[in-house]
Amino acid sequence: DVPFCVLQESALVQGIGEKLTPFHFDWKPHVLLVKPSIGVSTKEAFATLDFAKCPHPNAHTIKKLLQNKEYEQLPQYIANSLEYSAFQLVPQIADIKQELIAMGFPCVLMSGSGSTVFALSEDETRIEKAIHHYAHTDMFVCDTTFYPYHARIPHGFISNTRLDANDTYDGKDHLTLKEVRLCCCL
Repeated sequence: DVPFCVLQESALVQGIGEKLTPFHFDWKPHVLLVKPSIGVSTKEAFATLDFAKCPHPNAHTIKKLLQNKEYEQLPQYIANSLEYSAFQLVPQIADIKQELIAMGFPCVLMSGSGSTVFALSEDETRIEKAIHHYAHTDMFVCDTTFYPYHARIPHGFISNTRLDANDTYDGKDHLTLKEVRLCCCL
């Protein structure tokens, strides 16, 4: 993860994360982040990884779809190989994913080894309904975008959010975060 984080842009990642091919795309959907209060141990997620039961997405196809603005095709190609493991360890992650799909989000996926689930949508009403749905739970919920780097976090969550030097908070319900970047891994 370190080379990708240092790069600070979307990239195709190969090898053990050391081979990066940056790429640009113009899509600016909302990115809804929902994180349950319980996390997933990365060590346990990898220890329970069963390659026979997990999807193997084609990162080159995903990159091509993004660059060619064929966003409507993304749901049939995106996948996270660690979801099966994480769902076994923290079933609530699978519940969140299914809830977001039922809310009509076209692209829903767990991030990394968990436990955050993200949903992509250009529909602001759908985003607002989802934020309202999760606002009174113990889950972290945030609406952000790929660009510009802006996030809306409901009241009550800011105190639990760690900011770094590049993040700002306006004292109300708007938190400006570093950008959300896309990592397509092979």
